[in-house]
Order: sequence, then structure tokens, then C-alpha cells
Amino acid sequence: RDWWFASVVCPIIAGAMGPLTNLFCLAALVTPWRATYTETLTDANAEGFRDPRWCIALNAIALAAGILGNAFLLANFARRIRYIIAIPISILLWLLAAFSLLGSIVSMEIHSPPIRPEQTYSQGYWYAVIAAVLYFLISMLLTVNICGCWLGHYPQPTTLTARDQETLILQSMLLCLWIAIWAVGFSHAANLSYPDAVYFCVVTVLTLGFSEPLSSYGARYMVIPFVIGGLTFLGLIIYHIRKFFSDLAPRSRRSKLRSKLVLLREEKDRFDAMRSIQENTSSFKKWYSSMASILTFIIYWVLGATILWRIELREQNLGFAEALYFCFVSLFTIGSSEYTPRTNGGKPFFVVWMLCDIPVMTILISDLATTIIPTFKNAILILADWTVLSKVGIYRSFLERRPRLKALVPGGQTLHRRGRDIAYPVPEQRSEVDNMTPTMNLLAAINEADEELGQRLVSAIRRIAHDVQASPAKKYNYEEWVEITRLVRFTRQNDGGEEDDEGLVEWDWIGEDSPMLSQQSEGEWILNQLCESLIRYNKREIKLQNERAVAVRNAVNSIVGLQRVREPNARVAEEESR
Repeated sequence: RDWWFASVVCPIIAGAMGPLTNLFCLAALVTPWRATYTETLTDANAEGFRDPRWCIALNAIALAAGILGNAFLLANFARRIRYIIAIPISILLWLLAAFSLLGSIVSMEIHSPPIRPEQTYSQGYWYAVIAAVLYFLISMLLTVNICGCWLGHYPQPTTLTARDQETLILQSMLLCLWIAIWAVGFSHAANLSYPDAVYFCVVTVLTLGFSEPLSSYGARYMVIPFVIGGLTFLGLIIYHIRKFFSDLAPRSRRSKLRSKLVLLREEKDRFDAMRSIQENTSSFKKWYSSMASILTFIIYWVLGATILWRIELREQNLGFAEALYFCFVSLFTIGSSEYTPRTNGGKPFFVVWMLCDIPVMTILISDLATTIIPTFKNAILILADWTVLSKVGIYRSFLERRPRLKALVPGGQTLHRRGRDIAYPVPEQRSEVDNMTPTMNLLAAINEADEELGQRLVSAIRRIAHDVQASPAKKYNYEEWVEITRLVRFTRQNDGGEEDDEGLVEWDWIGEDSPMLSQQSEGEWILNQLCESLIRYNKREIKLQNERAVAVRNAVNSIVGLQRVREPNARVAEEESR
């Protein structure tokens, strides 16, 4: 449980970032790394010239190694290659790609650097730098994953733990492939370089609208199918990211629940106390996650603005305030900024920064939807109840819940005293009321025919199976738990024999075996218990049928044996009479 990040999150990030890194490596391969300034002295109009052969060869090796590393990782997820074989190979191939790009970058700076100030590095060079960093990072993520396995913190994960995780990686790969293919088309139709075409595809599919207008009608009509397919892939990615992180939430704070256990007198009080602990912990978890998401967003926003400010300072004289504004409207896809990345280093950084922003914004909006937005909605409803849409009797009920304030209202003191006289029973009455409060054991022990309970057990299993599929997971009240407890416990052994080993029959609401502390949802836990009760019921019915069959057989044998004894005696008596 402490290594869940290494066992689950690391392979997901590596699998999703692998295709994106291959896209950047492809952009570095097909683009010259050096460019010569024209009369405008801007990066956008700089003309590239051919790279050395050794640079192209190293870049090609890096791209081939990166694609093979991603293929081995996908083969492991698809159960084609064993985990212990595929993951080390992916790590080695991605390290080979990273060091191949690093070698070409360093060699270019040493042996064939651009002659400044007439020349500069192009977008292809900076894409190579980004790809080298990403190849190294994802290889380190897989290294952490396999080290946790070798150290025995979790078994060898042969596949992903859920279908949604596998789909997330597949959709990320398809989105990168979609951008890579359409960038080739836009580079020819709109007369763009391949890195500029990648930049155009990214800002278009993210609905930013920062790119220059397309000059040809063919390129304009190409935007329509590209956006339709790209937004489809993007929507699926956002959905599965939200699903993935929402599935991680229930496992995070079980220890918080276990540390708050207390002992109460009545069973319903114990149930209500445990439910209160559960709700308070869930609320704390949601607000904690929201605050962490907001802090992550602020750091991501400010860090991106700082880097972009330093990159674009030379060509646009961009201030830090303008960079903050531009990054904010980009993160929220407003697209109303007059500033856009123009340098050869700014465009590649903006592309990778915006693509990595997809999970950041998805998690942020998802967390806010469970905390701040419902709070704001409830505040508006409360304000409406007290002002323009005031309910009948709301002021009176408010005073009823606050006796001291009610006593200050003219005519309210008498009502307050009368209410106080009859609000609470005297000690003798209170003890009688307490004794009349039924416990779950008492309610669950009401005698009913086993045949009727068996039919209700089957109906309950059908109903709970439907509840398990509901989202969000249903939580059952005390009265429903009484019925469930009766259906679980009526099949237990009462003959003083060995304890039933088919599952948990007795539990305590405030204890280690409480259903609310289970790793499963309440519906899943109840469904398991009801199915085990049904198994016990069937075994008991089979046992009773066998006992009845034996009793009938013994009775028949006794009757047959008695008849056999009577026949000789009758013959002897008949002969004697003759």
C-alpha cells in the first residue's frame, strides 16, 4: 500500500509519456538543428541548413530505440511478454535513446555549433533536448517500478490493474499518432515546417487558437476532421485520467478511520458514530486533495510562466506579468492573449507544457467539483431560502433550534419553557426508553420461516448486484443493514458445532472487522456476505434433504423387515391351526 505510486502510477506515466516523447524525437529527426537568420533577425524566419550525418544517425537510433521501448512496454501490458523481461528491455532502450540524443546534442555544441549571432539553434534542436530529458525520466520511472518489485513490496504485475488504465495508455498513443500524421499533412498543405505543424496541431486540438491563419483552403478544410478526431481522443484521455485518480482515492486513508475507533453503548449509536467518522474522513480527504491540486496548479502555472518569460524575453521583450497572464489564459484555453511563443525554444517548450497540463487541469477541475463547487452551490441555495425564495416557517425553525435566541424574542420565553419541560424524559422514563431501543441482534433474530428468508436472500442478492454498478457507490442506512444482517446470520450454525469457515458472520461496527473499514465498497462487501450466506443455506438444505432421505430409507427398511418377520410367523400359525 505504501508503494502504490511505484506499482501503479509509474507504469501509467511511462506508458502515456512514451508516445509523446517519440513524437518529439521525430520532430528533432526531420528538422535541421541549426538555422541562419534572415534580414528580419527572428527565429520564425530563420532558414535551416543540413546537419552532419553522425547527428542524423544518432537521432535515428534514438527514435528507433524509443519506439521499440514503447512497444515492449505495451507488449507487457497486453500479456504478450513477461514483466520481468519486457520492463528491463524498455528501460535499456529508453536509456539508449536518451544517451544517443545527449551525445548528439553535446557533440553538436562542441564540433558544429551555430556561428552566432548570424546562426542559432532551431526548434529541432530543442525538441531533441526535451526528448532526451523525457526518455531519461520515463526510464527512471520504470526503474523505480521494477526495484519495488525486486525488493518484494508487491508481486510482479503482469498487466495493468484495470481496463481503464490500459485504455488511458492506448488513447495517449493514438492522440500522439494522430498529431504526428496530421502534422505531415499540414506541413505540406500550409507550407509549414514540421515543428510548426506540430505546434499548430497542439494549439488547435487544445482549442487555444494562438496559431496564424491558414493561407490555403485545403489546409482550412483539413482542420475539420483533425479537430473532430483530436477532440474525441482528448475527451477520452480526460475521462480516463479522472477515472484513474478517482479509483486511487478510496485506498489512501483507511488508517485514518482505524485510529478514531471509540466504544459506545447502543449498536445504532455505534453505527451512527462509524458513519460519522467515515463521512468526516471523506470530507477531509476531498478538501485535502483539492488544496493539493490547487497548489500543484499554482506551481505548474508560475514555473511555466517563469521559463517562458526567460525564453521569450530576447525576441518579444516579454515581462513576467505578461507571461503569467499568457500562461493562465492558455491553461484555461481562453486564448485571448496578444502574446504567443515565437522563439525556437519557446514553441517546443509550450507544446510539451500544454500537453502535460491535461492531467493537471483534469485533476484540478475534478477535485473542485467535489468540494468548492458544491459548497458554493449550497451557499447560494441557503441565501435564496433566506431572501428571495424564503420557505414557510424557516425563521421559526431557526429559532426552535436556538432556545437562547428564542427567549429574547417577545413571546418566545413561554414557548421555550414549555418545550424544555417536555423535551426530555425524567431519568426513570429515559431508562425505560433506552431499554425499549432494539439492537441489531434483536431485530435480526426475529423468527421467520427459512423458506421465506431464502427467497428474500435471493431477491436481496439481485438488488445489491444492481446497487454495486451504481456510481457513486451507495451507502446503506441502519434499517437496511438490519435486514442484511438477518439474511446473513440466519444461515449460521446453531448446533454448537465447528465455526463456519465460509465467511464473516459476526462483526462489530467499530472494530477491525467493520464493513465500513473494508477495502471494498459497502455494496461489494454486502454482496460477498449474501453470496456466502446463500452457499451456507444451500449446504444446509442439501444436508436436510440427505437426512430426510436417510430417515425415509430407514423407515422403509424397517417396514420391509417387519413384514419379512411376520410372514414366517403367519405360516407357522396356519400350520398349527391345521
